[in-house]
Amino acid sequence: MHDVNSNEFSPIRPTSLPISSTTDLIIEQQKRKLQNCKQAIESVDKENKILDLEIEQLQLKIQECQDRMALNLRVEEELDKGILEEQKQKDSIETLIRDLTSQREEEAHPEATTSKDTEWPVPVLS
Repeated sequence: MHDVNSNEFSPIRPTSLPISSTTDLIIEQQKRKLQNCKQAIESVDKENKILDLEIEQLQLKIQECQDRMALNLRVEEELDKGILEEQKQKDSIETLIRDLTSQREEEAHPEATTSKDTEWPVPVLS
């Protein structure tokens, strides 16, 4: 048997509010959600802009460091060339000093050197 007062076949309303009020309430909730989403998006956009600026600053610092490194390498190469040139000059000066010292010793003690002009006595055989 079926009870005539039963709500089994009648539509069930979610609230006791009229349909237009329920629709208005849902629309208001959706508007609030939409507004919250917009605020979240704006917040993320601001954060992205800040991060983009920080990235730009870091890229500039990286470029400055790379420029300094390149300059340092060029300076180091120039210093190495200068050191090599100075070492060559030092070697040349040392060679010149040795040659001059040797020449001076030869001039001071000519008997220590052998010359083609020196005649040695030739023994006479009888």
